[in-house]
Amino acid sequence: MKPKHILKESKKRLAKKGHLIGENDRKKIEQLIEELQDAISKRAKAQAKKSAYSLRKKISETMPKKIHEIILEYVVSLGLAVLIALLIRHFLIEPFKIPTGSMIPTFIPGDYIVVSKARYGPRIPFTNIRPFGSWKPNRWDIVVFTTKGIDKASQFPRNFVKRVVGLPGEEIEIIDGEIYVNGVLAEKNERMLKEKIPFGVVQRNHRSLHEYEYILKEPPGQSNDQPDGNYEALPEKAVFRDGGIFVGDKKVYLPEELQSVPLSIGEDGMTVSIEGVYYFNTMENQPCTIETWDYRINLFDFHFWRIPNTRDLVDKRPQVFGFLNKKYTVPEGHYLMLGDNSPRSYDSRGWGPVPYENIKGKVLFKWWPPRRWGVPR
Repeated sequence: MKPKHILKESKKRLAKKGHLIGENDRKKIEQLIEELQDAISKRAKAQAKKSAYSLRKKISETMPKKIHEIILEYVVSLGLAVLIALLIRHFLIEPFKIPTGSMIPTFIPGDYIVVSKARYGPRIPFTNIRPFGSWKPNRWDIVVFTTKGIDKASQFPRNFVKRVVGLPGEEIEIIDGEIYVNGVLAEKNERMLKEKIPFGVVQRNHRSLHEYEYILKEPPGQSNDQPDGNYEALPEKAVFRDGGIFVGDKKVYLPEELQSVPLSIGEDGMTVSIEGVYYFNTMENQPCTIETWDYRINLFDFHFWRIPNTRDLVDKRPQVFGFLNKKYTVPEGHYLMLGDNSPRSYDSRGWGPVPYENIKGKVLFKWWPPRRWGVPR
C-alpha cells in the first residue's frame, strides 16, 4: 500500500476510533501522521516508507479492524467492481463469440470479438433512449444487433453479427456479386477487396475400385453438415484453368448454381475461394443443392424449417431481397444487413431490414485466438 493511501486511511481510522484509545496512543499516532505528511511533502521516499510502516503498525496494534469490518470492506470493493464492470459492459464495450461461418473470412466460428456499444450512442438500461445523442452506422460497418421483433430471423431473440450494406431510404440491388446503391456501384474498402471467402473443398468420391468422381464440397466449420464419410481429401493438387477446376485432366463437378460464379484456387491448391467479399443472389425457382441439418434444410439462400418428427417443411420466406434483377428499398430507420459469406448467411435477404433500435454496437476488434487478433474492415 502506498504511503499516501496509508496516510488517508490512518486519518479516517483515527477520526472514527480515536476516542476509544488512550491519550498516549492517540498522541503517538498523531505524531506519526505528521511525520508521514512531512516526508511526503518533501518527497523523501525512504523516510515516507519508514513512517508509513510505523504508522500502519501502530494503527493495527491500537485500533485493529474487527472481522465484520473486514468483510464489509471486501463486499463494498467487490460490489463496486461488479458495478463498474456492468456499466462498462452496458455503455462502453461488450465481448461476443462468433457462432457460425456467415461472416467468413472476416470472422470464423470461435472468434471472440469486442463491440463498442458507445459507437452509436449509449442507451439508458432497459430502454432505447440514447441520452447523449446517437450516431448512425455507415455502409460496410460490422455491427452486432438483436433479432428481437424481427419476424422469422430466429425462434427467440439472439445476437447476430453482420455487415451494413444498405442505409435508410436507399434502393439496393445485387449485380454480379456487387452492391449497387440507387443504381451506382458501392465501392468496398481496401481490406474487403483483398480478402477471399473460403467456399469449398475439392474432394474425391470413391465410387468404385477404379473410378473416382471429383466434386466441390462445403468445407468443415461452415455448417453442421460435414462431408460424407466416403469422401476423402485429394492427394493430388487441384488447379483452376479455362474457367474450371481440374484435378489432372479430370474436371471437378460444380453444382449448377456455382457454374457462373468467379472461382479461384487457394495457395494449397485445394481450397476454392471467391475473390473479394462476394454477395450472392440467385434466379427465382433456380434448382439448388440441398444440404440437410437436424431440423433445417438450406436451399442455398432459401431457408426452411422441418417440423420435428415429420417430413413437412415450414417455408421461412418471403425472400425479401437477393434475387437477380430485384431491387429493394430500405425503409426509413432501418438497415440492410448481409453476411460476408453470403452463400452461407441467413440475413436481411431472408428476414428483412434491421431497425436502428436493435443495433447494439460496432465491432472494434478480434481478440481471440491471438493469431487472429486484429481490427476488421
